[in-house]
Amino acid sequence: MKNHIPEAQRWPAIIVTVLVAQIGFGIWMARLAGSDPHHAVEPNYYQRAVDWDSTMAQSRRDRALGWRAVATMTRTAGRSASLHITLVDSLGASLTVDSISVEALAIAHAGTIERPKLMSDGLAYVGTLATAASGLWEVHVRAARSTDLFTAKLRTELP
Repeated sequence: MKNHIPEAQRWPAIIVTVLVAQIGFGIWMARLAGSDPHHAVEPNYYQRAVDWDSTMAQSRRDRALGWRAVATMTRTAGRSASLHITLVDSLGASLTVDSISVEALAIAHAGTIERPKLMSDGLAYVGTLATAASGLWEVHVRAARSTDLFTAKLRTELP
């Protein structure tokens, strides 16, 4: 059997082949890691770090207000879900606010942030998530009444 590669070029050919294979494997792994739908990059992470003092000041204002928020989720038809945000004051009485906004994300799919429009039903603020995965969710609440601003980061589970 005749070799196509002369013996003097055999070792350099093996080295080049291994290097090319390693580069190909690295490119394949980078594409595989980048196509994962379950990974997320923290948005505006640098600006959030710069604003850390104001974030901590808002946390102190939240505690001084004494308001509490509770998030619950229930499955509706198909893949959609209903998000209920209940706000109470320091005495436990139900709160009505001038404006409320939420950002909700499934922990397992943190790259997709839902921003449902909430409407009051008298007892809670209710919104619909069109496609909601089962599992643990993180809900960021921002509510304003007059000059008071309240923020909360909540966890809830969708069965």
